[in-house]
Amino acid sequence: MKAISNIVISQFVFLLAVMMVTSIAFAQEETTEEDTPVTETEEAANATTEENTDKSSDRETRIQEREAALEERQEAIEERRVEAAENAEARQAAATEKREEMAANQAERKAALEERGKERITNLAANISNRIDAAIERLQNIIDRVDSRMQKLTDRGIDTTAAEASLSAAQAAVDQATASIANIDEEVADAVNSSDIRTAWADVKTLYGEVRDQLKAAHTELRNTVTELKAAVESAKTDAAEDTE
Repeated sequence: MKAISNIVISQFVFLLAVMMVTSIAFAQEETTEEDTPVTETEEAANATTEENTDKSSDRETRIQEREAALEERQEAIEERRVEAAENAEARQAAATEKREEMAANQAERKAALEERGKERITNLAANISNRIDAAIERLQNIIDRVDSRMQKLTDRGIDTTAAEASLSAAQAAVDQATASIANIDEEVADAVNSSDIRTAWADVKTLYGEVRDQLKAAHTELRNTVTELKAAVESAKTDAAEDTE
């Protein structure tokens, strides 16, 4: 009986041990199963964090790239603006230089024209003066010859009173012309060097006109003198014929 009890007790203990071992195994398995989801969650969280970190890094990189591109565009715009300003300044400087050059050339041409104008005026005045001098000399020679002829007629008893008056008027006109033209070279020089050449030359032309009128008057009086001498000679012939009759 005792043996049977021992056997029963042994089997009970064995069953109890088996149950305990089974319970422990199940408990470990549950623990393992419970621990596994935690580990996967942590890994998923870590992966998400890494992914977020990568995305954030990518965003920062793109932002930096956009900022760098924007800065490059701004630098390019600033360079173009500076270049445009420099080009504008260069064009303005070139335009100013060209205007100054044109002004200088215009001043040179004006000076050259004025110089040529002065030379033409001087040459013209010299030609007019030479013709006037020659006219005065011819008239004076005629006056001298007529006076000599008239003196001979007077010595022959011919009345030359009227002719003498006309000859005196011719001589007075020639003398006036000679006096007027005496300082003509200085007056021409003053005119061409005047600040107002046009007005100064007009004054010289007026003087030349006066001399011309004086010479015309002298020429007219000489013609009158010759006519009156002829009349005096004819009158003397008529008187002589009457006396002979």
